[in-house]
Amino acid sequence: MTVGRDGVGPHLEAGDAFCWRGDLVVGFGPRTEELALKHLATELDVRVRGLRIVHPGMYHLDLAFCPLDATHAMVAPSAFDDASARALLDLVPHPLVLDEAEAMTFVANSVVVGRTVIAPACPPRVRRALEARGFAVVVVDVSEFLLGGGAVRCLTNPLDVVARRDLVVVPGGEVVMWG
Repeated sequence: MTVGRDGVGPHLEAGDAFCWRGDLVVGFGPRTEELALKHLATELDVRVRGLRIVHPGMYHLDLAFCPLDATHAMVAPSAFDDASARALLDLVPHPLVLDEAEAMTFVANSVVVGRTVIAPACPPRVRRALEARGFAVVVVDVSEFLLGGGAVRCLTNPLDVVARRDLVVVPGGEVVMWG
């Protein structure tokens, strides 16, 4: 996907953007260009919080960050540079921190429906932590899709994001960079 006018502009991949607590959290680095953040902010009139992804195996934000509800999220700090990892951990009131091995199961590439986490895999410690937070975990076989580098969230196309409901309107947009 290209952001900008008339199909001309920096590259953005959908797996690098999440609505979170009124802002658009966007990972950049391996797949999404940093300049895309500025275009998103100004064209959508929102605050974009940029996180620099540095881990080659976690090439999209949705492999290292999975919002569970308004205060909980799975976070894999090893995906980011130090400043971005610290900022994301500070942004999430109750993070479920994934170590690198857990993150590489693609557990963060899940879809959350109410209190149910639909995941491609779920390491035992992560399952216990999710259940302790009141979430049910359903693991689905997406092994063929994993061969192409995607998992559960990659099979979705969330279209229910609305400015003023999900994203705070910031006239002219704003980019907050941590990485």
